[in-house]
Amino acid sequence: MKPAIRIYLKELLELRRDKRTFYSAIFGPIFLVYLLLFSMSFVEKSFKEPKSQKLHVVNPRLAIGFITQLKGQKTLDIIEIESIRSGRKMIEDGKARVVLNFEKESASAPLVLRAIYDEEDLKSKVLVGGLDEIVGASNSVLVGELLDRAGISKLEREPVKLKRDPLPKKEESAGSSVAGFLPYLIVIWAFYGGFGLASESVAAEKEKNTLETLLIAPISRKQIAFGKFLSLFTVSLMGCLVSVATMLILGPRMGGTTLFPSGFGLTLPLLAAILGVVLPLCAMFAGLLLAISAFSKNTRECQTYLTFVSFIVLIPAVFSQFIGFTDFARAQWVAFVPVLNSATILRQALLGQIDSTMALITVASSCLLAAVAIYFAMRMFLKESILTKS
Repeated sequence: MKPAIRIYLKELLELRRDKRTFYSAIFGPIFLVYLLLFSMSFVEKSFKEPKSQKLHVVNPRLAIGFITQLKGQKTLDIIEIESIRSGRKMIEDGKARVVLNFEKESASAPLVLRAIYDEEDLKSKVLVGGLDEIVGASNSVLVGELLDRAGISKLEREPVKLKRDPLPKKEESAGSSVAGFLPYLIVIWAFYGGFGLASESVAAEKEKNTLETLLIAPISRKQIAFGKFLSLFTVSLMGCLVSVATMLILGPRMGGTTLFPSGFGLTLPLLAAILGVVLPLCAMFAGLLLAISAFSKNTRECQTYLTFVSFIVLIPAVFSQFIGFTDFARAQWVAFVPVLNSATILRQALLGQIDSTMALITVASSCLLAAVAIYFAMRMFLKESILTKS
């Protein structure tokens, strides 16, 4: 085992000298998690913080009472304009979001509130939805006054009433919005953490003519392969741990009560579950990366293979962000899909809702695939074709 440790330390020393790969493995996860938290926090606050929106109206004198009610809304700034034609022009030019036109055909006809807006503009649709709620509330007040004068009780006018009784949130769960993205980052950096080192591990040594020197040394080829595997495993695991540590440190500070209403309270059992899923996942990726590097004849060929494999890894990783919104989140077949199963269990751990059976199947399948990847990597080192450069 000592020769393998020497190879392992040699690989880490070369990684330390390669500042590009070293810094990307450490600061890459930090930057991505920071960017994720900043973006999500900004979006959440932009929706929750009330902002004054301009509302352009035509013929406001037809509904003085309703206009007074609109002016009472702190988030609305009422602006009178001359005609519908000018209002449509303002919407087309991006100078107005919604134009209200008050229409009344006769004294006995109801007042019609026509909202003119751009259907493709999300903020315009949100503003119209808010106006719909205001109109509904205004009509409810007027109807209530009429029913009160008619002597109809509240029980008679509302025979059935919906009462919401949601389950209390678990204190140990992280923000649900973050729980959908963090597993994706962990899985991605389990693969991309060792991505930069993979081509340097074997393929680059073929081009530099240093692999022959290493193979004729008084060390078994299996120990050489195992030492290189350990270095890739370490870098992959480091990327995962940096992602989690960055989220634990920066999450509550940047997200606050917006993204973490109950705090980011990961307990030791949950952290142990995350580590139990991450370790075989990193081992699987490390074995796969080493096998690809050993199979490749040169660095360029290795990078081509790695790019292709990265797409295969990305597809289930991306799907893991959306599976929580479907009925497949608890399906047993998910536990047998590589990468997707690990991301799903990580998401469950962050939410404090781990399915023990699925977790055991996930860990077992990842361990099996890791063993297969390591086996093929070892086989590549035992073949003389590993010295082939072209």
